[in-house]
Amino acid sequence: GVVSLFGFYPEADVDGQGYTFTLPNKTGLAANSAVDFYLLGGLDCHAEDGSLLEEGSWHIFGQGQVDASGQSIIPNDGLRLPCMTWLGVAPSP
Repeated sequence: GVVSLFGFYPEADVDGQGYTFTLPNKTGLAANSAVDFYLLGGLDCHAEDGSLLEEGSWHIFGQGQVDASGQSIIPNDGLRLPCMTWLGVAPSP
């Protein structure tokens, strides 16, 4: 299941390509381990392909990994945050 949640305020859609992001590894996931990123859909929250992420539903929107130091969680190349809402992180199966 999801091990970390991050909330952004105010909730809003992001114009253009979205925001790059790096998250702290506050839950102690193992260095170099793979993670999935989940995003809570909102009124104007769209995936990279332009599809609407249904409001109130969690959607996997990409993958990343814990860095070699174990301190940060980083998205795979090119993954950007498409809207300001709730972001979840969980170990990849």
